[in-house]
Amino acid sequence: MKASALLCPTCYVEYVEVEFDFELDGVILQNVKGLRCPACEEVFTTEQYEAIRKRISV
Repeated sequence: MKASALLCPTCYVEYVEVEFDFELDGVILQNVKGLRCPACEEVFTTEQYEAIRKRISV
């Protein structure tokens, strides 16, 4: 069974999983996995956020 798609609450389109460079507090992380709305924003799942947090805390 396929998991239900996550939809952007603004555009009502499905997020796409992508990798991109992400800047947080002046630190640039390369190849961060996240979800991107084709029209407006990037967001992170809980698992993706935890992976980012672990990379920063090293």
